[in-house]
Amino acid sequence: MALARASRIQDKLNSNELKSDGPIWKHATPVLNCFRRALEIDSSNLSLWIEYGTMSYALHSFASRQLKQWRGELPSELVQQMEGRRDSMLETARHCFTSAARCEGDGDEEEWLIHYMLGKVAEKQQQPPTVYLLHYRQAGHYLHEEAARYPKKIHYHNPPELAMEALEVTLCWSWVGNAGGGGPASRSPWGRGMLSQ
Repeated sequence: MALARASRIQDKLNSNELKSDGPIWKHATPVLNCFRRALEIDSSNLSLWIEYGTMSYALHSFASRQLKQWRGELPSELVQQMEGRRDSMLETARHCFTSAARCEGDGDEEEWLIHYMLGKVAEKQQQPPTVYLLHYRQAGHYLHEEAARYPKKIHYHNPPELAMEALEVTLCWSWVGNAGGGGPASRSPWGRGMLSQ
């Protein structure tokens, strides 16, 4: 039930037609409760942790966009409420992806996503660059292990498997690495010696 409801909310978030955030949060609350309940029943379900974390991160991003767009026009109580939602969803995403990383099983193909999202969360939470750079590096490593392709050109309608993901992780590493002191972008980010583990 959580997954079905989550896909409807994701469609609304992607539509960019939202005039207010009220309907999103009204529909999101039961979805988040469904995820919580499902994980109380089976806390070892890797897919549920990832989906719950992805939904939480999407809601965090939505709240951040709404705050940037409307902060000056909203009463301070509403701004505080929206900031609380934004921060709460980011913390929930961190908890979900951390829990997903602890799950045992056949989820090796999702390891890159877990570390990529942990890197994004750590960056948003303004943790030290070594924390999120290590996650981006691990994401790149796992993508490489999954035989990600690195073509010179990526065709929009028919990209090679994991090529878009590899590009995004590499761009994150390059952009953050250069902004945080330079250097890593000029070398392969998945090589040895970039960050000590």
